[in-house]
Amino acid sequence: MNFRIEQLILDLKQDVERVPFRRFTYFYGQIGAGKTSIARLVDYCLGGRFDPTPALQAEFVSATLDLVIGKTRLQVRRDVGSDQIIAEWIQEGRKISLALPARKAAGEVLPGTGVEILSDLLFLLAGLPIARVRKSKVNDGSPLERLSFRDLWNFCYLDQDEIDSNFFDLDGEAQFAKRLKARDVLRYVLGYHQEHVSELEAKLDQVRQRRAVLESSADALRQALVEVGVTSVEGVKRQIAALQRRIKELQEQRQQAREASFPNGEHEVDRLRGQAREVFQDITDIEQEMQEVDTLLRRDERQLNDLFGLRHKFKRDSGARAVLGSVNFTHCPRCTQSLPDRPAAHCVVCGQEEPREVSGDEHELVNADLKLRIEELEDITGRQRAALRRLEGDLRRAQREKAFVDRQINDALARYDSQYLSQNLDIERQLAALERERLDLERLRRLPEVIEQNVASAHVLAVEEKALKEALKGARSEAQQDSRNLERLRTLFLDCLVRAKLAGFNRNDIVTFEAPDFFPRVATAGEQDMVFTSFSNLSSGGKKTLFKCCFAIALHRLAALENAPLPKILMIDSPMKNISERENREQFEGFHDMLYDLATNELQDTQFVFIDKEYKTPSANFDLDEIYIRHMTPDQDDAPPLIRYYRGK
Repeated sequence: MNFRIEQLILDLKQDVERVPFRRFTYFYGQIGAGKTSIARLVDYCLGGRFDPTPALQAEFVSATLDLVIGKTRLQVRRDVGSDQIIAEWIQEGRKISLALPARKAAGEVLPGTGVEILSDLLFLLAGLPIARVRKSKVNDGSPLERLSFRDLWNFCYLDQDEIDSNFFDLDGEAQFAKRLKARDVLRYVLGYHQEHVSELEAKLDQVRQRRAVLESSADALRQALVEVGVTSVEGVKRQIAALQRRIKELQEQRQQAREASFPNGEHEVDRLRGQAREVFQDITDIEQEMQEVDTLLRRDERQLNDLFGLRHKFKRDSGARAVLGSVNFTHCPRCTQSLPDRPAAHCVVCGQEEPREVSGDEHELVNADLKLRIEELEDITGRQRAALRRLEGDLRRAQREKAFVDRQINDALARYDSQYLSQNLDIERQLAALERERLDLERLRRLPEVIEQNVASAHVLAVEEKALKEALKGARSEAQQDSRNLERLRTLFLDCLVRAKLAGFNRNDIVTFEAPDFFPRVATAGEQDMVFTSFSNLSSGGKKTLFKCCFAIALHRLAALENAPLPKILMIDSPMKNISERENREQFEGFHDMLYDLATNELQDTQFVFIDKEYKTPSANFDLDEIYIRHMTPDQDDAPPLIRYYRGK
């Protein structure tokens, strides 16, 4: 896994501290300067837990780590005390910002990718599948769990606190779960956890889960059907047919009982209902006729009123003409001014032509016509009012008749129900219960078929599961039989021990460790018997530190040779812990010379971060442009501590 740290940015309460990184980064100096805090803050940004120093407790706000994962530049930021990490990167020209849990998954946070935590995102950006291993190594039915970045990181970051007290959780004193995870990482790097094995395990897990779902579903449905007396599809069909026959028998009994209750055929209620319908129709017809007569009456009354008004106006005009027609007006009766001359046959007041003089006979004729028309209309409206009164009487009688028929119907229905129900209530109850049972069985009819389909599908999956188990067993056996990488790791480990000039180890020693524990032991031929040396029985803390460092370096050398998915970074905090550079000059120089040499050859793509008391200059052929060195002291301005303005514990 291509992994490179470019910069660590600390947001402090009074300042921002930027710590650059190169391919070989060396922090050295006095105690209390914050060297170890740099490594722990890097680990904190990658999901680790962090117990801050007093200085960081007082000043630390957040840490940001600029990384290159694969070919992607990634920035991760984590605030003090937060369980969330903010990750930002550019994908297809678009900036993506994502908040995701530091360690504990809580569902997919990047849709369609399976990314739930920071570890998943790092695998995704590195172009690697999210590795999963079986939780139990002895139970094939055990579920899969992540082999996370943190599990790999355990072999990349050698913490100062555990560098001489814990051998990558592989020793017997480590927690069982951590020991299994450490072994999984070694299998992953050695190639035991091959992609083919991983695919088979994932497929087997899916098949097993699908089979379990089908079987549990079939069992639950079967149990439910047994409780209601159903065992098969044919059984349901037989029950439905039996119910149908019984329903038909009861329906025939009900019909016979009905015929026995009403032997004359038509029931009184039916006759009364016919009579009620006829009365109702009469009422409707009367109401409609009354509405039509009322409309005509209103129209004729309006005409009659108009004729009365016309006759009054005619009398008034004739009277005024008779009075004023003989007056010779010389002045205007309104404004009293003299009237102008008017042509003959024109009104001297308004100047309009005089109307034709109506004779007395014509007046009489008009009055006679108006009188005749008024008398006709008065006769018509009188007859219409009489018709309305007659219709209102008919309507009241029809309504009374309808009320009478309704009471007869209610009485007949009461007699009908009591007589019928008293004889057939039990039959009706049985019919209702049987119909309900038949409907329930119709609904259950599909369930036995579903059970049979689930059982058949589960059987097919069981066969597939068995075949996958056999294939997985073969793939695992094949992977573990390939011991070349294991032998390479033994060789590289011994090479590191010898090149680091760790006292007591030589080229003739034999390194032994096998799967599944992978705990290394070095056998040395003694005078009388073989002597085995391991991390557990090394008496010196300094030896333990270098022994562990050499194993980590050997593992990274193997990963580089095999292009294994181990992050290409090695961060060692205090490799000279418990070792005096002056008294153990040979080991101090030998270990560093080995690292500088490997950094220019086998591990030229690996980033190194070293934190220690002293600095060892590299050899002359080392490219100094690739190294960043920072000397740190607690209180000197020319070699400032991690928090440059802070002075204290």
